[in-house]
Amino acid sequence: MPIQLRERTNDTKNSLIKAIKRHRYHFIVWTVFIAYEILIAGIFSGFYSSFTNYALHYFFNIVLFYSHAFLLFQTLWNGKNKWSKFSLPFLILIEIALYVLVVYSFEIFFTKYLHIVVLQKTAFSKAYVSRTVWRGLYFIGFSTAYYVILRNQYRKQQMEEMERQKLLSIIQQEEVKNELMRTQNAYLKSQINPHFLINTLSHLYNETRKLAPKAAESIISLSDMMQYALSKEVAAGMMRLHDEIKLVENYLHLHQARQVHPAELSLEYDEECQKLNFIPLVLMTLVENILKHGKLDQPDQPAIIRITVENSILHIHTSNLKSVNPKASGHGMGLKNIKERLIQSYGDNATFDYGSDEKKYFNTDIFITVP
Repeated sequence: MPIQLRERTNDTKNSLIKAIKRHRYHFIVWTVFIAYEILIAGIFSGFYSSFTNYALHYFFNIVLFYSHAFLLFQTLWNGKNKWSKFSLPFLILIEIALYVLVVYSFEIFFTKYLHIVVLQKTAFSKAYVSRTVWRGLYFIGFSTAYYVILRNQYRKQQMEEMERQKLLSIIQQEEVKNELMRTQNAYLKSQINPHFLINTLSHLYNETRKLAPKAAESIISLSDMMQYALSKEVAAGMMRLHDEIKLVENYLHLHQARQVHPAELSLEYDEECQKLNFIPLVLMTLVENILKHGKLDQPDQPAIIRITVENSILHIHTSNLKSVNPKASGHGMGLKNIKERLIQSYGDNATFDYGSDEKKYFNTDIFITVP
């Protein structure tokens, strides 16, 4: 047997097995029901027919059962026509008429051409029609009960699912409410703690400015930086470039105060650029990268931060000699973050380029078209 044919046969076999397992309760109920009817009918009549006769007889009854449930009822109850349910008695009459005609036609065919003996003699008489109609109504009744049970079960499952979704929604709302309360508490704490620290720093500044002027200057620089970081303008997304430059100057002042040998770094800017609005903490990130990755002990090769405005173009340029033994590898996340923020804030009006040159300098250039 070819491999493809064998695989198709196996797939068909597996599908059949799965279908039988999925509908096993139907097979069990029909088997019990048919066995019961054949046994009772045989006991009272004293006669049992052939397997073929029983198979054909119950085939039509089973087809009527499922057709009534899944074709007639499901079409009526799931249809968009609200008045379709009032046509149910008329449709059942048509269904019974078709059932009688189909059963009669097939019985004639089986007895005349296939010579299969049926349970009772086939003759289109009043007794035959009455018997067949009763049999049809019998299975239509079972089918109707079956569909009603299925529909009620489906509605029950829908109600349970709606209740479950409602419960989940309530739980999520409670979680959101609790999270909001936690956030509010954290915000209040974040407001209290830094402001307490700022007030403390101001007190220390007043206490030390006469005894240790340099230490006092470092304290006030740190206090200014914290006040800037907590300001509403920073949270809003735009700051005066003047304030950003002031933040960098305070940061550099603190850094230089902690070093035995001050870092060789030059900050240059013109007056016009300070009036512009700019997204916060970009300059700070550039300076941090220079201090972290730059070689800043060469007086003749200082790092440069230059901010200029020319022809409505804001240009921020940094350049530093790369350290031989950097404190951390790469400039990655900070610079990628700057690029993403520039795109979000300025779109095509901003460009950001960075990289090393042949002289082992690391350069960054931000160009922004300003109104």
